[in-house]
Amino acid sequence: VLGITKKLITTGRERGSITLDEINAMLPATQISVERIEQVMSALKEMNIRISDEEDIADFDEEEDVLPEGE
Repeated sequence: VLGITKKLITTGRERGSITLDEINAMLPATQISVERIEQVMSALKEMNIRISDEEDIADFDEEEDVLPEGE
């Protein structure tokens, strides 16, 4: 679990966020306790890594592509 947590942290730091789908894929609830998943999510939040769903990331990416007029 420690290796997976490090990978989540690295990915989150690189992008500034990580999705719930990525967390669930790497930490499946069927193999890891809910308490441990919550601990990992808390650690990510403490490191200022935003946890979002895929829709939030897509919305954010679309906003970045839009420049104000004149730029």
